[in-house]
Amino acid sequence: MPKSSRQSESPANWPIPLLVVGVLLLLLAPWVANLIPTSAVWSDEDARQYTRASAELHAASHGAGQHNHAHAAGEHHDRATAQAAFDAIQARRDRAGRWPVLVKRLLQATGIAVCGIGVWGYLRGRRS
Repeated sequence: MPKSSRQSESPANWPIPLLVVGVLLLLLAPWVANLIPTSAVWSDEDARQYTRASAELHAASHGAGQHNHAHAAGEHHDRATAQAAFDAIQARRDRAGRWPVLVKRLLQATGIAVCGIGVWGYLRGRRS
């Protein structure tokens, strides 16, 4: 089916909204990432567990009084257990802290991709 003269003269209109959406994503990404409530990724219970694990590790590492060689193996086991518990909760805390940054970067990457598609479509439409 032949194109009408109007269709062949006007470039496609879809790239402009893509450019606008892409720029909005880039501009709003930092703000949107800060809207994520911290309780969604790190709760008060998580904070209590972190404090408890930290205190247990400290107590296991710096036990009160003189060290008896007879109890050294048991103390080492307690310290290793406390260290493992602390490492696990610390890893969860670190992941929770990275979540807003991940959301921000994901929105920015999406904005760049959408802008790129818009630019490609705009340039393609102008060549036609």
